[in-house]
Amino acid sequence: MSTQTPISDITVRIKAEDTSFDLSSPLVISFSIENEGEKERKICKYMTPIEGFKGNIFRITNERGERISYKGPMVKRGKPSESSFVSVAGGETLVYSIDLANGYSFMEPGVYSVQFKGRSMNDLPDSNVLNIEIGPPSGNSE
Repeated sequence: MSTQTPISDITVRIKAEDTSFDLSSPLVISFSIENEGEKERKICKYMTPIEGFKGNIFRITNERGERISYKGPMVKRGKPSESSFVSVAGGETLVYSIDLANGYSFMEPGVYSVQFKGRSMNDLPDSNVLNIEIGPPSGNSE
């Protein structure tokens, strides 16, 4: 059962190698789960980048504070099975990559704020806020 509060010794972070993108390129960021405690933790993959886009898992806003539309699949599931979990040993960090352009509609250039939304389903906390800048589509390749 869910505790309805995030696991206290787990930290979730998102980052990007480069925070400048253009509308025609992939918007790949990394998602990490760090177990700062000593005990192994089991994390449900549901509604995380571990399983890819199966629902609206990020809070993304533009410079005007408007939310960016989620365009990916919405999957309903039953109770998680044993294979629905990933183990994170004490002191271990797991890192996954995800392309935001596969789940969200970035329609115009600008600065966007991105945050992973933790949920009671996976007991993860919200991540840090990552600011990315998206420029117009690149028209030529050099």
